[in-house]
Amino acid sequence: MELWIAKINTNKKHPIQELISQLIINEDNNSYNSYEYNGTIVVKTCNKNTKSVFLSHYNIKSKSERIPMFYDENYDAWFDKGDEERAPVGINQCGTFFFEAENNEGYVVNRTRDVFVTSKLLSEEEFEQMKDEIANILEDLAVSTSGPVNLLSQKQEQINRMIETHKKIEELKELLLDIDRNPHFELTQQNKLQNYSKVKRINIKTLMEKKLYPFKDKFMVVENVPSTEIIEHGMIRWSLEVLRQNFNRYLLKEQLKISEINNRIQDLINSQSLLGNQRDFSFEGKRISNSIEKDLNFLRKLLLQAEEMESSVENILSSVDDCLQFSILSVKAEELDITQLFTFSPLYSQVFQCINDLLDENNKKSIAFTYQSLQKTPFLYEIWGLLSIIHSLIYNCGFISTMNPFSKIKFYVENGMDLEGIKFSFERPVYRSPINVNQGNYIDGKYIYKQQKSILKLELCYEKVIKGAEKPYKPDYTFIFNDGQSEKTAFLDAKYKPIEDERIWNGIIKDVSFNKYYKTLDSKPIASFLMHPNPLKDSGVNNWNMITKQREASRHLFGSFHFRPNERSSFIEWINMLVHYHLMYDGVCFHCGTHQSTVCESTDGKRWRKYHTCQNNDCEAFWVKSSCFNRIDGPNKLNDAHSKISATLYKYTKHSNMNYHLETDVDWDVLCPVCDKSAKDLPRRYNYY
Repeated sequence: MELWIAKINTNKKHPIQELISQLIINEDNNSYNSYEYNGTIVVKTCNKNTKSVFLSHYNIKSKSERIPMFYDENYDAWFDKGDEERAPVGINQCGTFFFEAENNEGYVVNRTRDVFVTSKLLSEEEFEQMKDEIANILEDLAVSTSGPVNLLSQKQEQINRMIETHKKIEELKELLLDIDRNPHFELTQQNKLQNYSKVKRINIKTLMEKKLYPFKDKFMVVENVPSTEIIEHGMIRWSLEVLRQNFNRYLLKEQLKISEINNRIQDLINSQSLLGNQRDFSFEGKRISNSIEKDLNFLRKLLLQAEEMESSVENILSSVDDCLQFSILSVKAEELDITQLFTFSPLYSQVFQCINDLLDENNKKSIAFTYQSLQKTPFLYEIWGLLSIIHSLIYNCGFISTMNPFSKIKFYVENGMDLEGIKFSFERPVYRSPINVNQGNYIDGKYIYKQQKSILKLELCYEKVIKGAEKPYKPDYTFIFNDGQSEKTAFLDAKYKPIEDERIWNGIIKDVSFNKYYKTLDSKPIASFLMHPNPLKDSGVNNWNMITKQREASRHLFGSFHFRPNERSSFIEWINMLVHYHLMYDGVCFHCGTHQSTVCESTDGKRWRKYHTCQNNDCEAFWVKSSCFNRIDGPNKLNDAHSKISATLYKYTKHSNMNYHLETDVDWDVLCPVCDKSAKDLPRRYNYY
């Protein structure tokens, strides 16, 4: 059987349009290797007895292990049509599968070697990391539902748990050493050549052979031989291998975290260097410098903890490997279950209890691995995205879950329910600075503003049906915000597909974000965005403001951002934009997620510009709320001036990575999303900066 990458069109009478290239067996892993989105994989059987071909053991449909393929006589090849749930094989699925050919009578007459399809949008390491993160996030959500999570104290708790886990594994090692010295065994029958004089139990067959061959001295007899290859030893081995797999995942997680922290520290040091002497004399410079220094101090503490965590996990892995060296564990692994020996033998019972505690400690036997085997990559990306969003809302943005998300997901999975339609509820305090610039107290040359506090409720829905359009739509993630006075909705759709061209991608954003999830709806969202795993190549394109002919009305309403393992900060930036810019709660810090309001102040003579400083001593993030000078009521307006409502600007320090307005090359200035003007376009700049 030959495998080919083909271009197909299932709407045609003869769907196979072109055979692009033949797949060649990779001798290193004895399989065919391909990438998703290279093209559809088709099969040429070269066997006249073939009457049907199946795509086998391919985990796309939950109840189907074999998918029938269709025949195209033009190319004498079999192809997969796909269906409403999935594209034809080779387009958007990753994993291992094979093809089987059957004859008239249903007998398999041919089988291909395994086909291994890997991700085109993520490296193999990132793809595996995405699957690992699903387990990591579920474990985090099992214990933390209230935000913001103090990362330093949380990490210390994790280190303490790892130290305790290491002690338990050392205790297990001592128990296994005792068993290895005096193991339980079973008698197994083995055929063995034995001298007649040493045969312990002489049966009829041996007697007859002795009579027939009186000079024969050795006879084949069956003996009961003690063997330690018992099922309980296999179960112990399986448990240790599961633990080793889990802790290898933890080790990789910490190593990636250490690399991420080191890179962030270097970025901050570079920002500190670029800031130069500005911190010595400017109001903004001093606050930016202070914010960077706080970030650096926090990250250095976090780095020390991550390195300690890495060392603790390495110690655990070393102890697990020591346990696997015991001679009794040179057996086939068997999944852990309760047995008579584990129940009634005091020593084996202790081992079972110890192993069970270690496996249960972080929900290893729960749903942490439920989605790891998924092979349909867009769906895997959606589920990873859903869990990452929940994790970011709690851990980074300070939202408090009203019901444990882990418990809810576990209930759905254990009851065989699809996650479609699942909802998660959150809330957190939010703050808004006064609109009137005179609503402040004059203290030490600055105006200090008291901010309005509200409780913002958020309902996050996965694949919620949106009504009120020409037909029902189901965006992947629906965000419903309610502050007790009004309800606002935002949509986010996951797009796992190659970005071939910037222009094409912008067209997709317009078709989905605007035409599908905005234009057709009676009740309009405050934002309709896409997320995808690939960063856009042209960083100069402000795709957070797509509909250029209606820029005043559609500012930061449509666009996209990239979201992938190790690059999840764009979502926090997006939430920051929704809450600050669209909901106008500008006194909330999403750098650390604190529940405190910011300190909101203005300098003398510039009350129209409000400075926000986070009150968290470990953060002290800093940003400015101001107005574009090119507004209709402004003294320096130009011919293309726009309304005061659309002139609001937020400027975040560049080191914070929070600017959703496009940055300029001047200090930490930004472009207005309506008129593209910045401070350097001001006719009399000295009046503004």
